Amino acid sequence: MRACQLLCCGFVACAWACASDGHLSPSALQSAAGNGAGGAADSNDAGGGSDSSGAGGGSGSSGAGNGSSSADAGEGEGEGEAGTAGHVGSGGEPSMSGASGTAPTEPVNTGTAGDSSAAGGSDQQPHASDAGAAGVISVEPPSDPCAIDHGGCSANATCDGSSGQAACTCNFGWTGTGRTCTNDGPTCKGAPGSCVPFTPTGGVSALDLDGDHLLPFTLPVADAGTANPSPKVTVLDADTGGMVSDGVVLRPPSTGDRSVRDVQNGIGYRQTDTNIGIVTFRSLVVPAGATLRIVGKRPVAVASAGTLVVTGLIDVRPWSRDGATLCGGTAPGGFAGGAAGSYGLVSHGGMAYAASPGSGPGAGPAGHGPAGGAGHAGVGGPGGCSASASNPCNAGGVAYDIASLGTDQFHGGSGGGGGEGASPQCTGGAGGNGGGAIRLVAASAIEIGGGATEGGVNASGCGGGKATNPTGSWCAGGGGGAGGAIVVESPRVQIDALGILNASGGGGGSDSRPGSTPEIASFASYGCFVPMFMAQTDRSGNGGAANQLAGNAGSGTTCSGGGGAGWIRINSGGAAPAINGGSFSPTSASGGFTIGATVAASP
Repeated sequence: MRACQLLCCGFVACAWACASDGHLSPSALQSAAGNGAGGAADSNDAGGGSDSSGAGGGSGSSGAGNGSSSADAGEGEGEGEAGTAGHVGSGGEPSMSGASGTAPTEPVNTGTAGDSSAAGGSDQQPHASDAGAAGVISVEPPSDPCAIDHGGCSANATCDGSSGQAACTCNFGWTGTGRTCTNDGPTCKGAPGSCVPFTPTGGVSALDLDGDHLLPFTLPVADAGTANPSPKVTVLDADTGGMVSDGVVLRPPSTGDRSVRDVQNGIGYRQTDTNIGIVTFRSLVVPAGATLRIVGKRPVAVASAGTLVVTGLIDVRPWSRDGATLCGGTAPGGFAGGAAGSYGLVSHGGMAYAASPGSGPGAGPAGHGPAGGAGHAGVGGPGGCSASASNPCNAGGVAYDIASLGTDQFHGGSGGGGGEGASPQCTGGAGGNGGGAIRLVAASAIEIGGGATEGGVNASGCGGGKATNPTGSWCAGGGGGAGGAIVVESPRVQIDALGILNASGGGGGSDSRPGSTPEIASFASYGCFVPMFMAQTDRSGNGGAANQLAGNAGSGTTCSGGGGAGWIRINSGGAAPAINGGSFSPTSASGGFTIGATVAASP
């Protein structure tokens, strides 16, 4: 009976040790271990080894490296005793013969080797085995260990190869070793909603955060080959749950009974009995270069059964229903500005029309002269005018919603009042529409602003309109719309350095220019006068922003008041949110930005 054992040193060099009596002697095992392993080159050759030999009365084993040859021979017939196995060089390929003159199953060979031969006590003659050119093969490891197969890290982890070895760290909101990361959203199989660790507010329920049947979703971005690409816009309808990007339907609108969650293309949608539209993803990423533009009338909750990451833009300002025209419609949960007044326009048959106030709980008034701005967290700015007993100046809209942000009764910003067209052939400016109302809710974690450019949420109000065909001093612009409401709620909330939450009020308009509508990174909500120099301090009609909640008053007989700032609220679980910089309008110092805690789920 013949026994053989394959011995390997490290990962790349192996040798067979054989004995004809069925037992492997300690000396054979030790000798077969060889002097080390050489670098692997391919599956057919072994190299980098020193030559070795062994001979016995009936069998032998040999391996050669470095281009030298060695041979082992045994004379005699029949089964001889096992010869002592020679040392196997670094990567040297052994050849084996024994009592029968045949080799056991061929081992895996590595590297390149020199000539080698073996003979035993059988009737076979000694022979030479084919071998490639000898030499030491050096295989350089990759310079970046993360370049191949992400360093063995999970797709939901970051690989750091700076130390020369791959170090894996799970991404924000994920947990695990880095090679495996979990938590893409709870799926409460047997009891829907039971695995959500907190009780959401504002009409969102734990059932909305159940990830069953939902899919992870990343908003599309502009093609990489496009020169100076604009952000790719995805339009979400808060009233139907429909989502469209560049004409491509990402989610069709829900039909039928919308009070029941409807999952289309892995995205859920339902409406509450207070008409909040809730859109739910298993996880959601709004990357840099992407904009989620939300339209419709209802306040909206964008919810995730796992994580919600925003490095791009979520825009809930007042857009037209197709998402094409800013200030061309009301924002989700926001209110419309008032209509402009006219004075005897020929196009209207010579009839005069009075301006109308804005809509909403903090609507900006309208009447004789410039209009008042709308209120929300701060009051709206009063319109400028020459007051008289018969024609008092228009006040600004009142503040509201101070206790409603945690309920399903939260609102967007109110609309500014319409400007009066008090001179012949003149039409005032329309009031600015208020900003939208949005809740970002995630069962696991929310991160905002972790990219290379500014990213976050813009719920600012629109500026008041410019008066047209002004022919006299009583042709006034419209009052500014108030900022909306932004609520962020999750067990873990992180705002990074470039994260922005903006709910500024719109500027008041005049007969020379409309009031401004703040962009995501601009808290300068200019009214009737745009500063040309830093020293210019006329803030007439500016909207409420940053440290100032109230809209600024208008001036003269044409400049209307600015809209008040809106609300920002963050609810996080356990510890306070991680705010690593970021920009907020209004600020916490103003009183319009508050922080609270999530409510733990009932056992």
